[in-house]
Amino acid sequence: MNSKGKALAAVHAAMDHRLFSEGSWLVDRDSGDAIRRLLHEHGFLLRSSDGSSRITPLGHETDVDLLMCFLGLWSEWDIPNILYFQGYIDDEECEELFEQLERGDAEEVLRPVVQKVWRLFCNPSGLMN
Repeated sequence: MNSKGKALAAVHAAMDHRLFSEGSWLVDRDSGDAIRRLLHEHGFLLRSSDGSSRITPLGHETDVDLLMCFLGLWSEWDIPNILYFQGYIDDEECEELFEQLERGDAEEVLRPVVQKVWRLFCNPSGLMN
């Protein structure tokens, strides 16, 4: 397997575990640090001299912003907008998610939607269902 394939396999395994296991999907401080390290180690993100991260060509190619949604790395208030701007939900669905977030638990509100988007992202033709 080439380095790109290994990187994708490692991140895919982390996405699958975080999004579909019993544990919390949205990150806490420790898991967020570990996921950022994973993304840096595998070349999706590059640490800048000021300590911030920037997206690498591999990160752009693989749509790392969406991968970070699947990993639970974004704030729950950022996720609806990312899904909207990526074209996975429409404006009405985005607004509904924000309303639900104001009333409910972010994991319960967002996780099923992000799982659905994950399935579309990984199987856009729907032939593998």
